Amino acid sequence: MAHTGTKEILWSRTFTLTTLGMFFLFIPFALYLPVMPVYLLKELHSSMEAAGAVNGIFLIAAVLFRAQTARLEARFGSRRVLLASGFLFVATNLLYLSATTVTGVMLIRFFSGACFAVANTGIQAMGSRLIPRSRTGEGLAYITTMVLAGGAIGPYIGLSLSQASGYEAVFVFSALVSLLGMLILCSMKIPDERPQIQPGFSFQGLYEGKAVPVSLIVLVIAMAYGGVLTFVAVYAAELQLPAVASYFFVVMAIVSVATRLITGRMYDRFGPDATIYPAIVSMAAGLLLLGCIQSTAGMLWAAA
Repeated sequence: MAHTGTKEILWSRTFTLTTLGMFFLFIPFALYLPVMPVYLLKELHSSMEAAGAVNGIFLIAAVLFRAQTARLEARFGSRRVLLASGFLFVATNLLYLSATTVTGVMLIRFFSGACFAVANTGIQAMGSRLIPRSRTGEGLAYITTMVLAGGAIGPYIGLSLSQASGYEAVFVFSALVSLLGMLILCSMKIPDERPQIQPGFSFQGLYEGKAVPVSLIVLVIAMAYGGVLTFVAVYAAELQLPAVASYFFVVMAIVSVATRLITGRMYDRFGPDATIYPAIVSMAAGLLLLGCIQSTAGMLWAAA
C-alpha cells in the first residue's frame, strides 16, 4: 500500500469535543465505584453484601440496556437517544440526594446504569466513526485514554470530596460534571442516524458469535478490575491506610494515560498481540502485588 507521507487529520473539532464529552461523563461513572459502597456502609448502615451489589446492579443494567441501544436509535434516532439518555443520567445524580434507604439507592443505580449505558454506547460509536482508517489504533487509544482518565480521576475526586465535604457534595459535583459533558456534546452537530436492524427479538441480533471468546476474556479482566475499584477504599481502610486509596487512583490515572498513548501506536505498527498479552501479564502482576504487599508503597506500585 502506497503512503502519501501525509497523516490524515485525527483531532478534528468534532472528535475533540466527543472525547471531552466522554471524559466528563466517565468521571461520575467511576467516581461512584469506590464511593457508593462506603456510603452504604457508613451512612445507610448496609451489609457488606449490599455494598458490593450496589455497583453490580448498575453494571447489570448497563449490560442489559447497552444491547438495546441500536433498537432505540432505530426507532427514535441516534441524536434523540443520546441526548435523552445523557440528560437522564445527569438527573440520576441528583436523585441520590433524596434516597434514604438501601432499596432506594439500588433502584436509582439501576436506572442510572441503563441511562449511562445507552449514552456511552452512542458517544463511543460516534467517536469511532470519526477516526481515519489509517489511524484506527491511535484514535481508539485516545478514546480509551479519556475513558481511563475519567475512570481514574473520578474515584480520587469522589473519595477526597466525600471526606472533606460529605456525600451530598459528591452527588452535586457528579451532576454538574456530567451536565458539562452533555453541554459539550450539545455544542456539536450530532448526526441523527437510524441504524437498520432486524425486526423482532433474537439472540443472533443481540450477540455476535465470533466476539464471544474475546468478550469472555474481557469479562474476566473486568471482574478483577471492577473488584479493585469497588473495594480498594474499604481495603485501604482495613489496612489503616485510608488516605492511600485516593492516591491509588491518581497513580492509576497517570500510568493509564501514559501507556495508552504508547500502546495505540504499537497496535498500529506491531498488531494486537504486542499490546494485549503484555497488558494482561502486567495487570495480573499488579493484582498479585496489591494482595501481597500491604503497605503504602505496595499499593501505589500495584496501581501503576
